[in-house]
Amino acid sequence: MVITFYTSTANPKQANKANFLTQIGTAKTLNPTRALALLTPVVSVEYNANFVRANYCYIGAPFNSYYFCKCAVDVAGKIIVECQADPVYTWYDYLINCPATIIRNENVGINYVVDNQLPIDNARFYIRGEEFQQTPLEPSENAKQYLLILNG
Repeated sequence: MVITFYTSTANPKQANKANFLTQIGTAKTLNPTRALALLTPVVSVEYNANFVRANYCYIGAPFNSYYFCKCAVDVAGKIIVECQADPVYTWYDYLINCPATIIRNENVGINYVVDNQLPIDNARFYIRGEEFQQTPLEPSENAKQYLLILNG
């Protein structure tokens, strides 16, 4: 496996980090410190003073994923890299081109991500009731896709 180290100045919640990554270097050999998990791998690489500055990385095949990372030098002089997956940037190209219906709720409770578009304009709401058929709905290429939301 190959790991590429970066310094990132992007907000962690930002989807496209391409313009905020500065490549530090690449480690050709990558040794796992324990069984590797796709979402939270922990690996060790040969010491390089530049790698210790990294806060973001890309692990190549078979993971092919971007990660937030913390780097620390261990007693053997190797760098231990603790990674946490960044699935939004890993799958950014797919997500940005994926057709989707976005639903926002003004009463979301705890707001981890601030929505600057609130309050929602009532003229933009489309509310309609549908009676279900006795047979299950089957998707087809020409059929419209719907998202059903039930509010109690």
